[in-house]
Amino acid sequence: MEKEMKNQGNKKTPSWQYSIIAFAVIVLFIALGFALFRIDFAILLFTSWLIAGAFAMPLGFKFREIEDFAYESAKKCIPSSAIILAVGIMIAAFMAAGTIPSILVAGMKIITPKFFLPFTFLFCCVISVATGTSWGTAGTVGVAMIGIGTAMGINPAYTAGAIISGAYFGDKMSPLSDTTILASTLTETDIFVHIKAMLWSTIPAAVLCVIVYSVMGIVSVSDNYDRAAADAFVETLKGLYHINLLPVIPLIVVIVMILMRKSTVVSLLIGSVIAAVIAVAYQGCSISELGGFLTSGFVSATEDKMVTSILNRGGLTSMLKLLSIFISALGLGGILSETGILQPIFDMLVKRIKNGKGVLLAAYVTTWLGITLVPTYNFPFVMDATLFNPLLKRYNLKSENLSRIMEDVGTLGGTLMPWSTGPVFVAGVLGVSAASMCKYNLLAMFVPIISLIYILTGFGLKKIDPSRDFSAIEGGIE
Repeated sequence: MEKEMKNQGNKKTPSWQYSIIAFAVIVLFIALGFALFRIDFAILLFTSWLIAGAFAMPLGFKFREIEDFAYESAKKCIPSSAIILAVGIMIAAFMAAGTIPSILVAGMKIITPKFFLPFTFLFCCVISVATGTSWGTAGTVGVAMIGIGTAMGINPAYTAGAIISGAYFGDKMSPLSDTTILASTLTETDIFVHIKAMLWSTIPAAVLCVIVYSVMGIVSVSDNYDRAAADAFVETLKGLYHINLLPVIPLIVVIVMILMRKSTVVSLLIGSVIAAVIAVAYQGCSISELGGFLTSGFVSATEDKMVTSILNRGGLTSMLKLLSIFISALGLGGILSETGILQPIFDMLVKRIKNGKGVLLAAYVTTWLGITLVPTYNFPFVMDATLFNPLLKRYNLKSENLSRIMEDVGTLGGTLMPWSTGPVFVAGVLGVSAASMCKYNLLAMFVPIISLIYILTGFGLKKIDPSRDFSAIEGGIE
């Protein structure tokens, strides 16, 4: 394999065969470790640094350099880490204040069990579009909805799937979302032109989600819903808390501040402080108890298993596992990116482009590849814009075609992978398995499929000169 590498200064550029082997070994190590031995993703991702390093060292990199690549990339998770810790504190504070319990009681009274899943999906869509944050949606209304669904006897994985689908609908479609802004900026596309282009793939997928979630709800709830048990659950909550509008104020404050484009961390912490005051002054929680809750998670004063499974969550330390996954995943991505191990695969794809359809297909494939290896949208977004944006005009295509693919796959497709940062975070705050949740993340399944159909058929693609037929552009894909 050594002879297949080309020298570039004192470093070597790997052949595409070497690149594919390295990619395959890392993917197999992670996949088999999780599937066969149920080893935690954080351990697999972190130890994958050694595998990536082993492939990088024959290219002329010293292990100290490889470590530095990992550390530099891992720094990117610092802003996200602050949000994660703030969410952990906020959830515990909301539980102590009765914020989530008050929403649970109201939700149990007004939501029909059989149509709970489509309601959850649409509710999260509205909140996420309004706020522009998937994580904020999952950490606030998502926590409430998972509790209501559990009390109604609905599989938590179903509810979590509806929550993450709705939360990322807004992450993709809201003009306030960082992914929407980044994709449009990198491709030099007007943000509202970009959003309009995404309607083609996202709205049909959302309609399918409503239909399928409705069927899932009707079938799963059936006649097994125990109204008496639900009433008993509500009475237990009323016995633990003062249930009314006052405890909901912290959530309202957080949503309003995010809508006003205030700092997410500041918004979450201010909501937590207000909730802490209510917990002590109104719900009767002592300051020392509150401090323990904020650190290690809320613990309810009841032995009811249903209630404790819903309320006992949150706390700063509950988020440390998520941070370990983020650091490990980004570090691995930094090694693979900076050592050039993956570059031959990307170059091979670009060289095979001969027409407009080839540009978009290559962007589609490389986005999947990028989001699979580096579990954050930043890497595939930058890669796509760098490689393919200059090729669009050559093949009579407008930039929104590329920006839509970046979000269809990069923003949504990545949420199908249990090791990706989005699913790991959402599953963590909801208290479910990321792998089980991803099975029911329907929006992330439907949108990439619809996007691929558009690429293959040319339907819905925007051309600089509409009189020219997309499929008739000269050349072909080898």
